[in-house]
Amino acid sequence: MSKNKKNLNIKVSGESPTVKLNTSGLFRSHSIQNESPIDTYIKRNKALLIKLGSLDRDGHIDASTDSHLYNLFLLGMVSNVESFFRCLLRELILIDKLSYEQCLEQQLTYAAAMHHNAKLLPEALLEQCTFISLKNIKETTKNYLNISINDSPLHKELVECIKSFEQLCQIRHCIVHRAGLLGSKNAIKLGIEQHKSFFENPIYLDLNFLQESNAICLNCVRNYNNFIFNTVLARYVESNKSNITWNYNIDRKWFKKYYDQFNSEELNLDAQRRGTKHYSAKVAYDELRNHYDIAHH
Repeated sequence: MSKNKKNLNIKVSGESPTVKLNTSGLFRSHSIQNESPIDTYIKRNKALLIKLGSLDRDGHIDASTDSHLYNLFLLGMVSNVESFFRCLLRELILIDKLSYEQCLEQQLTYAAAMHHNAKLLPEALLEQCTFISLKNIKETTKNYLNISINDSPLHKELVECIKSFEQLCQIRHCIVHRAGLLGSKNAIKLGIEQHKSFFENPIYLDLNFLQESNAICLNCVRNYNNFIFNTVLARYVESNKSNITWNYNIDRKWFKKYYDQFNSEELNLDAQRRGTKHYSAKVAYDELRNHYDIAHH
């Protein structure tokens, strides 16, 4: 064989024209909204549901022929939940002393240290984190907030809600990494007995499933938001006993700082329409004070 013989190069798939991407033109500047992480989540998800309902109702998409489009809406819902986790942890690291101290030895990329907005810098800490499983969420909450989620009865509702969200993440994995086909690992996570006959079969979502998915996502967000709020408040009280007066007019400054990060104006409006209970800052503070009055007297 000649030393100069060229490598075999049969272009059975044809030529590959050169394509250059300008990704810097894809991003738009925007200001940080003055709203809680849970309200940001709810507004984003409402926008998705309104668009989905409109397209489905007007016959522009059909579950039997446009499964890939329904899949995209699930990706958006799951992504919104992940963004909620990041946003909530970021804001807590900024306002909560114990969370801040927990993160002092965490590592940042040099690019983030040089170029990130100071108010968003804690989010750069979370770039290596994922929020797609109970294990991931437990570890990140512990590592960055020093708050444990465990299998105690007190945490049962939260754990169950996260597990339900994790199922949606398994479906999302099939859509993103397997073109919507069910893989064996995903089937194991979803329940092998119920899914073993569907290996390599495509996923078909519909409006009803996406509405149920929205409820699962909201339950996960709502329960995590409630859990972290109560845990952080209790921790603050225990570590600042000498500075708490149990007079709302005096304590309002520190309490409102936490309340505003967890309160949802969107959910409060929905509760008002339904005539169900919702918490103003004063009502939430009074319940906190009553809890400690009962606990210590």
